[in-house]
Amino acid sequence: MVIIKSIFFLSLFTINDIPDGVKELFSYHYDRNQFDQEIAKRSLDLFVESFDLDHSYFLWSEVKPMLSPSGKWIDFTRKSYSNGSFDSFIEIQKIFEQAIERRITFENEVIRDLLDKPYKEVKKIAELRFDPYPANFAQLKTKIKSEAAFFALKESLMGKYEYEKVKKKLYSYFQKKQREKELEYRQRGLSMEEHYFSIHVLKAIAASMDAHTRFFSPDEKREMRQALSKDFSGIGVVLRDSMDGLVIQRVVDNSPASHAGIQAKDVITKIDGQDISNLYFREAIELLSGRNYTRVRLEIQREGQKFEVSLNRAPILSPESQAQVTLFPFGTGAIAAIRLDGFFDNDQGNSAAQQLESAIVSIQKEQELKAVILDLRKNTGGFLTQAARVCSIFTGGGPIVLARYGNGQISVVKEKLTKPLFDGPLIILISRLSASASEIVAQTLKEYGVAIIVGDSNSYGKGSMQYQTITSDEPYCYAVTIAKYYTISGASVQLKGVASDIHVPTELSQIPIGEQYLKYPLGYDTLAQNFKHLSLSSKDELGQIFSFYQKQASSSVLRVWIPQLRALSEKRGLRADVADPALFEAQEIARDLVMYLNGGKEKKSL
Repeated sequence: MVIIKSIFFLSLFTINDIPDGVKELFSYHYDRNQFDQEIAKRSLDLFVESFDLDHSYFLWSEVKPMLSPSGKWIDFTRKSYSNGSFDSFIEIQKIFEQAIERRITFENEVIRDLLDKPYKEVKKIAELRFDPYPANFAQLKTKIKSEAAFFALKESLMGKYEYEKVKKKLYSYFQKKQREKELEYRQRGLSMEEHYFSIHVLKAIAASMDAHTRFFSPDEKREMRQALSKDFSGIGVVLRDSMDGLVIQRVVDNSPASHAGIQAKDVITKIDGQDISNLYFREAIELLSGRNYTRVRLEIQREGQKFEVSLNRAPILSPESQAQVTLFPFGTGAIAAIRLDGFFDNDQGNSAAQQLESAIVSIQKEQELKAVILDLRKNTGGFLTQAARVCSIFTGGGPIVLARYGNGQISVVKEKLTKPLFDGPLIILISRLSASASEIVAQTLKEYGVAIIVGDSNSYGKGSMQYQTITSDEPYCYAVTIAKYYTISGASVQLKGVASDIHVPTELSQIPIGEQYLKYPLGYDTLAQNFKHLSLSSKDELGQIFSFYQKQASSSVLRVWIPQLRALSEKRGLRADVADPALFEAQEIARDLVMYLNGGKEKKSL
């Protein structure tokens, strides 16, 4: 996600808050500014889908009237939006509540049947496949039965349980997880019911505008804040829910948990003396959470033995908040692979650009830095300001990206001109998951002529910018698409992504990941297509930037070697006997590039 920073607090919402929230989104959005028939249709579709994502609550005959391209439900929705009653969504909410009660009845029935069946038959039931929506109640029951069987077998495999001995407990856990999914839709007092209903309506309308406009609940806001800043607090564990308690999947190095001797596969069964077996996962996490330097007592189960540990919560340095460096010795120095998993900024000195700068400076102090591989394969974006700063590390500043708003206005994101921190051979490693801000970095450095792109055939394909209130204290929490972005050539990555110069497939190369697979993505265009609609001043500024681009591209000493590098890479093929084949090939390409730039004089060190 490309995000422009802004400032937000959330209390309980009411239906009266929905029109103001939607109006605020419309006021910012790139090209959606009214609740028309298309938005009404999309909102209904998303409202229903968000509740029944697995299509295991409704029959097709029940949802077809709500999801049909035209009809009374769409008209009803537009009218109820106009008068502020939101009666169409209220009616659907009532249907949700009835579907939950029906599902519970069906679950009890099919689980009784599953408990009487042998393992082999349960396995066959778990492997059944279905059409999106069941046509009748018999199909709905069979689908629920298959879900329950698949869940129980998967959990028994993950937990290394003997199915026949724990099957009752497995199916009880299945039902517990289902009820947790339904929590926000089940009645729990009028104020909370209205709060969650309002959030669900706002979510549906926001998501109907385009693929990246989103409204966030208070819980999601907290999680998003942490994700953007990579700033966490707690005991330093990654958890998975299980029928026995909270399973510790990973312990963060140098964290309170690691110092207390907690290990992966340990199970937390009590928190501050409270048994968590009957708590939902999110409730247990809330109990475990707390302010920094406060004490928490945990009962831990390890290989059948239980013991108690006490530890203080503390700030946690996430691995994703650090530039991860791998050095490959080469000649009289080294090639550095530097991995950035996000363009984060916690406003306290820890940011992606700062981490990258520190890594490069640290290496340069120790030895000659022959080449850099910037690994963005798992980088799904972050702050635009950080993307721009990362670019300037290799370009020495200048224009980075152009934003075109819905009204046609153009703004240019620039970095102050200075000397590049590193101006040697640069390889950028991408995958189909590399998105948004990482695509800005890859395409911009490619167009500056200072980088060669290696990886999957193309990146994710997100070419839009969002304004967000996640990091603020305003009453509504959202990210809304406000502009499309273009690189200094006037090109867009929207839907198409950044094209690799040398195709080196990653483990994600065959997975359908990308903007094109999302609902309601913006279309593709280029600035050249919109040039005649721009103001005279914008045309003049863009003309200068395009000329600058042509000069940069024509003077590149790296990119002239792409045909030879590609031929060598294709001849080698991808190594299957190494831990990370794509990274291994990227450093081989970097070695070849250094050799070419040095006239073949550099000696390879293996």
